[in-house]
Amino acid sequence: MNNAWVVPLKKPGIVEDGLTFRSSAELALYRAARRMQDRGERVMVFPNAGGRVPGRNVEVDLLVVYRGRCGVIEIEPPRFLWRL
Repeated sequence: MNNAWVVPLKKPGIVEDGLTFRSSAELALYRAARRMQDRGERVMVFPNAGGRVPGRNVEVDLLVVYRGRCGVIEIEPPRFLWRL
């Protein structure tokens, strides 16, 4: 289950192609999708897409539409690094 929520940017994000990304991981996935577009694939990527679910607003890292299907990608920091 996705537990995304709206969090305001605390620092300027990474901007590419007029879109703002919160992390280099989001940017890397966007670039991969853009390479797919360059090869003629019809894929759409929406970084930090906001929406409304019952009772609250949410924001997901990437909303991706590909071949008639929609998916959400949430990027979490690697927890094992916190234990080092």
